[in-house]
Amino acid sequence: MAESDIGVGNTNAWYMGGLDPNKTIAFYYDIVNTGNLPAHHKVHVQFQTTYQHVNGTMRMRVTTAQR
Repeated sequence: MAESDIGVGNTNAWYMGGLDPNKTIAFYYDIVNTGNLPAHHKVHVQFQTTYQHVNGTMRMRVTTAQR
């Protein structure tokens, strides 16, 4: 557990300086106050990765995951 909260205050973007095929990144989410959610409630998380292609053009890859 961290000494201070992370992501509190509507944080919705982070920067990681450089990705390569040899890196693995994990994201862990703690969903709290689930007692009021209906049983069929779906949670979606979307990652947008922007990068410069080898030909110089900027590209965006969007990945959506559902719980």
